[in-house]
Amino acid sequence: MIVRNEEHNLAECLTPVAELFDEIVIVDTGSHDATQEIARRFSPHVFSFEWCDDFAAARNEALKYATGDWIFWLDADDRLDPANISKLKQLLSGLDEQPRAYMLDTHCSSLESWEEVRLITHLRLFRRHAQLAWRGRVHEQVSPCPSTLGYELLWSDVQILHVGYTDAALQQRKLHRDVRLLRMDYAVDPADPSTLLHLGMAYARLANYPEARKYLHALLAQQQSPAEYLRRVYSSLIEVAMREGDMAAAIEAAGRGLAKFPSDQHLLYLLADALYEVDHFDAARDVLMRIILGPDQPQYHGGTPRDIKRKLAPRSLGDVFRVQGNHPAAEGTLQGLVEEFPHDAVCWHALGRLYIDMQDREKLREVIDRLKDCPQGDVFGALLGGAWHLLRNEFEPANLLIEELIAKVPQMPLPRLMRAEWLSRCNAPIPACKQAYNDLLRLQPGSTYAQAVMRTLEAAERASAPAAFDGWSTSVAVGAGL
Repeated sequence: MIVRNEEHNLAECLTPVAELFDEIVIVDTGSHDATQEIARRFSPHVFSFEWCDDFAAARNEALKYATGDWIFWLDADDRLDPANISKLKQLLSGLDEQPRAYMLDTHCSSLESWEEVRLITHLRLFRRHAQLAWRGRVHEQVSPCPSTLGYELLWSDVQILHVGYTDAALQQRKLHRDVRLLRMDYAVDPADPSTLLHLGMAYARLANYPEARKYLHALLAQQQSPAEYLRRVYSSLIEVAMREGDMAAAIEAAGRGLAKFPSDQHLLYLLADALYEVDHFDAARDVLMRIILGPDQPQYHGGTPRDIKRKLAPRSLGDVFRVQGNHPAAEGTLQGLVEEFPHDAVCWHALGRLYIDMQDREKLREVIDRLKDCPQGDVFGALLGGAWHLLRNEFEPANLLIEELIAKVPQMPLPRLMRAEWLSRCNAPIPACKQAYNDLLRLQPGSTYAQAVMRTLEAAERASAPAAFDGWSTSVAVGAGL
């Protein structure tokens, strides 16, 4: 482990797992709190290392002090629950002298409960070798790839929860730090695939899309790039295009990625989402069915959403059936989903939206009641209540719910979309409607619907003529971009 100022994390990380290991080596890179004192409760092997803007150097310092034949690493904000501790114990008990390396998925908690957990695959466990070490100032990798040294690469079903991404301000600070360190590596080796990939992804998360494309395209131009990097390049290019509202570019990038990786679930899911955004519902349905009916096999994850095959694709498929008016297929798909994921508020919300379209008040009430047992189910229940009132032109109760939701979850796009629709239905002045759609685009810049409405509003404003709002409406849908 490498740590710094982790007094609030370290004990919680190590207490459940410490007994699994023969030796724990902790390198501290300059803590100003009680981190070292807590570390010594678990191990006498606690060392200080002067921070030098290089995570790989710190990890290699810990590796230097380790004496075991096998190396396993954790960060202080990693967690293992009892089920995965049991799996890890079994994995460790079966290790022998064969050169192997094990890939484990890390589940990264999201900022908001309605956002999907993201998966990152790490090489977490490997048999020691004199040539294996970490490289890279940040997003450091074990190098060279163990397979080049005759190692067998294996997938483990041990899952690790990472809780370091639940603070928005901290996440932004980490992103800016990562860019600074990556640019230092880029200055030394501008062709390094890992540096190019992570620079592109960091700039994408910072919404600097021209810089993101610059580094991602530079990696694509290389002749020999690792396959797992290329998957992430294509998915990042699709997501950048969708955030910019350029669905044609997103679909084109997805096509290029799927030509190389035809069974990649994330690429397929992003393609379906882009097709949905341009109302190509039959094509989106076919792509989603490819995911659902395709083989279930281990895949490398580079920040991809969890449960694409079991949850996200069926949820999107149910929504496609809904907007196509195929209510029986939508209901069957979504009811099966909430049975499998009974505490997923987004799945229940999708079913509730169907019952609003069907104008089935009793079933809608049942959904809202079930949402009470879900994390932030009150938010999604209020969303459904607001949508029901809007459908019935009950503007006052709809407005009360919408304003309460915006105050409660200001970073959620759906309440902003509902406010914009409410204003349109109330024949509000053009400036008020434009402000509402600008608020939505601030949170969801790739919304093709909001962009189209803004163009209409601006045209009406230029013509100094009242916009015909009476016939405007939208379906509040749940998709990967919402």
